[in-house]
Amino acid sequence: AGPGASLWRAPTSAMRAATAAAGTSDTKTKARKKRAAAAKAKVAAPKKPPRPPFDPSTQVGAMPPLGYWDPLGLSKVGDEVGFRRRRDLELKHGRVAMLAAVGLIVQHFIHMDVPEFEFYVKLAPYSLGAITLFYGSLGFGTILGPLFVLSFVLELVWAPANQRREPGDYGDPLRIGMNTESMRNAELVNGRFAMISVMGIFAAELATGKDGVQQLGF
Repeated sequence: AGPGASLWRAPTSAMRAATAAAGTSDTKTKARKKRAAAAKAKVAAPKKPPRPPFDPSTQVGAMPPLGYWDPLGLSKVGDEVGFRRRRDLELKHGRVAMLAAVGLIVQHFIHMDVPEFEFYVKLAPYSLGAITLFYGSLGFGTILGPLFVLSFVLELVWAPANQRREPGDYGDPLRIGMNTESMRNAELVNGRFAMISVMGIFAAELATGKDGVQQLGF
């Protein structure tokens, strides 16, 4: 029984070792195949297309009849930072011009009565000429300091803290849907028109001595 048992145990141990080695080899082979398949799939997978460069001609404000109009070529393809800075300035100047256009009309009807005067250029007393009058220069000088302080706070403190995703977007406090594409286009169009109209009112006043309302024959 002793020699027989000894001869029987030796093959069993060898077989176990061989089986373990075969299992380890099989596991390694499967792992190599899996890694090879993953690498092949990674190579074969379609690459995500690169993001197209920023194109200013597709932005809000490019609309009929002129479409995208940049005769000086200031906005370059790919220059998103520069475009956003210029768009912010355009909106700012347009908003100021809209207020100025309304003011040039309102002050024709609502003003302090002052005597007519002669000046070396033609100016309307209730338009550009108001700055040459006592009350006009006094009022301008009175509000100049607070105006500078207010502009400083708005430009350097409030605006950077409240800037949203789009240039000139500081929220919609009246909840009238200011951030839709149609409203943004409308603001740009009206701002551009106001800038041209204010310059036209000033030029016509210097030529005729009449304010914006008088130029219409009223």
